[in-house]
Amino acid sequence: MKKCLFTLLAVYVLITAFVQNNVVAQSDNYYWADKDLIELIPSSTHFIVTANDASLLTNAQPKNVQKYECWKHKSYAVVEVSKDVTIPELIVNLGFDTDEVQISPGLTLSDGFIIYPTQTIVAQLLDNKDASEMIRLVNQFGVKNITEKFGTYRIELKNVNQVLAAANTLHESRLFQFAHPDFYAPIERYQIN
Repeated sequence: MKKCLFTLLAVYVLITAFVQNNVVAQSDNYYWADKDLIELIPSSTHFIVTANDASLLTNAQPKNVQKYECWKHKSYAVVEVSKDVTIPELIVNLGFDTDEVQISPGLTLSDGFIIYPTQTIVAQLLDNKDASEMIRLVNQFGVKNITEKFGTYRIELKNVNQVLAAANTLHESRLFQFAHPDFYAPIERYQIN
């Protein structure tokens, strides 16, 4: 009887571990850093706005927004609001049309730091792998552009909301040394007196 209970307990533990791993892997709220799975929690107050033309973002007319940062040379801007807001509400608050921009939530790490996914994935194939398989994998996510320099690929997608899924698909294919989103992480400078 004890062996039966022990066996049932062992099976239960294995099934629970399997289900928990699959639940994390089936949501796109994670990415791989080396061999570590990093869980992410979408923010309802921090967002990244992307556009095909950076000048569009510099002409935003934000209302009900705590912070709006954009750069002339980047095709994204970062937005912070003081209370939870939906993406359609935020588009209106920024003065954009839904076909002009894409908005994705900022992603909170376990320590509370917020990072923002851009439309770019940075990846490097393992030494003996062919780029044609990479292209086949990322084409299902809508590729805008792929560039290669010194063996590292920068894969720009059409939709910022596909970046985590695409980067995870590449990493989990085991064809890559690394494959992860090119996050924007704000730098906060502190002055020491």
